[in-house]
Amino acid sequence: MWHSGVCFKRRYVMVYGIFAFFGICRPFSVDLPAKMERVWLFNVPIKERNVPLLISVIIIIALTGLDQLTKHLATVYLAPVGSMPFIPGVMELRYVLNDGAAFSMLADAEWGRVFLIVVTGLALAALAVYFFWKKPSSWLERWVFILIFSGGLGNLIDRVLNGYVVDFFATTFMNFAVFNVADCFVCVGAALFVIAVLRQELNAKKEQKAGTDENA
Repeated sequence: MWHSGVCFKRRYVMVYGIFAFFGICRPFSVDLPAKMERVWLFNVPIKERNVPLLISVIIIIALTGLDQLTKHLATVYLAPVGSMPFIPGVMELRYVLNDGAAFSMLADAEWGRVFLIVVTGLALAALAVYFFWKKPSSWLERWVFILIFSGGLGNLIDRVLNGYVVDFFATTFMNFAVFNVADCFVCVGAALFVIAVLRQELNAKKEQKAGTDENA
């Protein structure tokens, strides 16, 4: 009983420390004044990040969990039958084990697993650092990070634990790679990124035009 309590406390301290590091909760002791409180490494006020960051982390956990749940269901119910109808004439559910990248790229390559784990891990780390360093100006930009990070993390978990990724969405109206929920997250996130960039360009042109009119 005592050992179980110690393990629980260790897990609690570890999780609390991780959340405190990223500014989700307040550290046990803070030497700086409240208004000058800073997250270590990321020179950003904690109070300005707590709620949006906590919401983002919760959504990432939920989306990653959804991806893992769908892969588990595919393994349990779809693997024994191989495939089944989903949307007639558009898509079917087909159980495929993919040891390559998104949409089965680099599949069957002997060096593919290690390469993809390293590249995906570095990409997710860089994305996380950029997200904390450059505070998103809108929830559109935040959703770009959430979706791409969730999709990348979901497939990374599979590659690390199993050496492959479970895919199960297969289009029937065209010859296309089999994919999964995590791949959908990444694609939607990439599409939102394009929209966010176009939106920023449009706003910049409007501001530039407004400044030119004022000067005239």
